[in-house]
Amino acid sequence: MRERGARAGGLLGAHVSVQGGMAKGPARGAAIGATAIQVFTKTPNQWREPTLARETCGEFRRAWERSGITTIVAHDSYLINLATPDPMLAERSRASFVAELTRCTALGIPWVVSHPGNFIDGREAERIGLVTMCVSPDEVLPKALDVADRLARGSQLAVRWTKRALNNWLRQAGPIFDQSLALEMLSFSYPDVHEGVRAIREKRTPVFPSTK
Repeated sequence: MRERGARAGGLLGAHVSVQGGMAKGPARGAAIGATAIQVFTKTPNQWREPTLARETCGEFRRAWERSGITTIVAHDSYLINLATPDPMLAERSRASFVAELTRCTALGIPWVVSHPGNFIDGREAERIGLVTMCVSPDEVLPKALDVADRLARGSQLAVRWTKRALNNWLRQAGPIFDQSLALEMLSFSYPDVHEGVRAIREKRTPVFPSTK
């Protein structure tokens, strides 16, 4: 098998799907003219860790060889947070990371893209509103808007957590209904959101009802 590595002139590629089997990835990269690709070796938003059969690994290596792709990197699970102070999450993260490295070794993939994660302790979580609370039905909306406002005024860490939570909701609700409907359901009760969307579409400065 030829040596893996960056060739003269640099690399150009994309993340490609391996739906239908790991061996599908290299051909999909070659089809778009890529010299490098990134793949997932498992479903990235689940803790389940599949064990790849020897035949699967062999098929992937042969497909890679036929494709002409120079470099393949893997991206590990979105759930991994190696920087967390939470003992249970840290243990699961380490186990998942080791499983990722094991699969990559079996596939012959020498590089893994990994994000160390975020450190956040209980006091910081409470400060920015990431604490579960029980409220009466008529207080749900005011409390939710209050937490959203605190998050919006907070650090970039808070903004990232907000984005992650909303994206997770949309991933779950989108397939059930419709992506546009899911967005509408998410924001129907907040006039400022409607104004923000209209302002973006009309390319103007928003005038939020809450500031009038």
